[in-house]
Amino acid sequence: MTEWVPLEGSKRVAQLSRGAATFVDVLLLPFTLPFQLIAWLFAEGGAVEVDLDTFRLRRGRRIVDVQDVDRARRLDDDGTAWLRLSARERFEFLVPLSGEERMPALTRATLLTIIPKTSIALPDNPFGSSRRAFPDYLTRDEVVDLVSRLH
Repeated sequence: MTEWVPLEGSKRVAQLSRGAATFVDVLLLPFTLPFQLIAWLFAEGGAVEVDLDTFRLRRGRRIVDVQDVDRARRLDDDGTAWLRLSARERFEFLVPLSGEERMPALTRATLLTIIPKTSIALPDNPFGSSRRAFPDYLTRDEVVDLVSRLH
């Protein structure tokens, strides 16, 4: 049986839309917006869970492999630094790095276990340096270094 370990302190990233809006989406917006807001309110929050036996992440009913996590960003919001991890399949979550919300030791240890199994890399930039175009994105090694320095 699978045992899911919660990443304490993690938060889901709720998304209001599924991508680029079509003309029909714009026309239906006055009718669908209340339902989207209700869905967003109920989707917000809740810890992401990890299965360390199969290296999978779960958020609600959605499950992705750890290796599908391909983007990491450091975000600063009102004195709190966050690590935002994203998978290809619109699976995103935040983990606190500093500020009022501190990363629990178990979450830190779990992240240090799963991050080496991810495919985190800088986004591709066909026009030059990815570091200059995406300054808040991190490589996998930078994420490991950042998380390991927390205490």
